[in-house]
Amino acid sequence: MGGSERAYSMTNRSMAVATTQESILRAAVELATEKLTVEIVLADIAGRAGVTVQTILRHFATSGVGIACSTLP
Repeated sequence: MGGSERAYSMTNRSMAVATTQESILRAAVELATEKLTVEIVLADIAGRAGVTVQTILRHFATSGVGIACSTLP
């Protein structure tokens, strides 16, 4: 095809990932103000964030939502 290559940027995808992660973390923090943390299950966080439990696991498989929440201001 033509001699010039189009640069590929995942800016939109990166923004969507960040938005999803923020939504999950925000939901976890909100729930932590309403319940004891031992009472919160991933399904609660997923429902509040508007995602599935699988989405939470994909985004926070190694760090866990609890650890990620501790980084919020």
